[in-house]
Amino acid sequence: MVVFRDDLDTFCKYVAHRPPNVDHTVHQHLEDRHLEKGMRGLYYVARYRHRSADGEVMTVGLDQYCGRVDLDDEAGDEGRATARGTEAVAACVLRAAEEAGGTVQKEPVRYTGEVVS
Repeated sequence: MVVFRDDLDTFCKYVAHRPPNVDHTVHQHLEDRHLEKGMRGLYYVARYRHRSADGEVMTVGLDQYCGRVDLDDEAGDEGRATARGTEAVAACVLRAAEEAGGTVQKEPVRYTGEVVS
């Protein structure tokens, strides 16, 4: 498995060169992860499978940090910035998948409860 952590550009280039040709689908979801104290981070997670010419199947993934969610941010500025970041990542992945002849399947948001340090 190949996973690109916080490297959206390389992931999208990878989709172009090694497209999702097993089921022609990039599966994606958002993950809500604890960062520290009351802070949470929102991550865009995508996975697809590619079969090479020799028949080997590999999974390609993206784990992209999109921003923080601060429960104490009364103005909601961080939340709006995170939403914009998430939308930009989703648009880039969708564009790459469609150009490669695939689609994107959105799955529900997941809460991991994992503390990220």
